[in-house]
Amino acid sequence: MVDTPKSLFRKVERAIEAINSECAQLTEGRVTAPGSQVARLMAWLASEGTALTDVSRETVGVALDARHPAVVHRVLELRQQAAKSSVAKLERMIDVASNKDGRARHLLQFYGAGRTGRWAGTTSSCCAGSAPRSACR
Repeated sequence: MVDTPKSLFRKVERAIEAINSECAQLTEGRVTAPGSQVARLMAWLASEGTALTDVSRETVGVALDARHPAVVHRVLELRQQAAKSSVAKLERMIDVASNKDGRARHLLQFYGAGRTGRWAGTTSSCCAGSAPRSACR
């Protein structure tokens, strides 16, 4: 059986809480949310001798391939885990679900693509490949 978006979101929230807690412990409280505290994370990394130009997926991925102290390596891994966009998709799935039966409604709009007469999506592309088809019925 496929988990509902709400139960998935609760699982993700628990995982992010664990990531934030571990990161706060590893950085002695200087970074408490590696997915959103970019400036703090970059300052902490620089203080540990790992100055990065940004903390994008590609940059962090390259940094993970280099040699770093174990604590820096782990914090970079936590950043990768915390900065996933799929969490926002779960939130959007919950927002569009009907209160009556939990099904997503009003996902397409006719004449929505710049008045071309074509159909256009009105929400995130959560049902266009990132979720099992059974979750979108």
